[in-house]
Amino acid sequence: LLHGKNFSGFYWEKIANKLQQLDYRVIIPDQIGFGKSSKPAYYQYSFTQMALNTKLLLEKLHIKNCSVVGHSMGGMLAVNISYLFSNTVDKLILINPIGLETYLDYVQFKDTDFFIKKELNKSIDKIRAYQKKNYYDGKWCAEYEKLLIPFKGWLNGNDWEIIAWNSALTYAPIFSEDIVSKFPKIKNKTYLIIGTRDRTGPGR
Repeated sequence: LLHGKNFSGFYWEKIANKLQQLDYRVIIPDQIGFGKSSKPAYYQYSFTQMALNTKLLLEKLHIKNCSVVGHSMGGMLAVNISYLFSNTVDKLILINPIGLETYLDYVQFKDTDFFIKKELNKSIDKIRAYQKKNYYDGKWCAEYEKLLIPFKGWLNGNDWEIIAWNSALTYAPIFSEDIVSKFPKIKNKTYLIIGTRDRTGPGR
């Protein structure tokens, strides 16, 4: 299960528990720069690198085949995994993925300086407002509030600056790496699960 840009593996808990009840083994990696994974001062973020990192993790766990599920940014990563390591992937499942269009056809590329200023200016209220508008069609409930708990910890912690820096770095592959050209080359059986309430549009 591959997480999106504004989350990490923790939010898969409900789905992971359900899958385990159905006798699936579930792997939920926090990608580098996210969640409990390392937050390097310098790193060349790319979906190719994150795909390789994920493949190496699967090899370490002696997993030869799996179904890959990617949500939002994780969908872009999942496409790269299927493209690069098709023999490893049984099924590709994309849940409200981003990357279904080539963003630089529509928006201007912004550098890391732009995004680090934006990240350092975040607050819980701003994060809640963003999620409410883009993910939940303007509606909010107590269940969604639980998803803000990690952000509260990060914002109030001593390492917020390095967390924000890594978050800023991960915008570049979203905008600059085109996965649309890879779609015709994906040979794995692919499913798209698209909810109408998620209106995420990077850079719009």
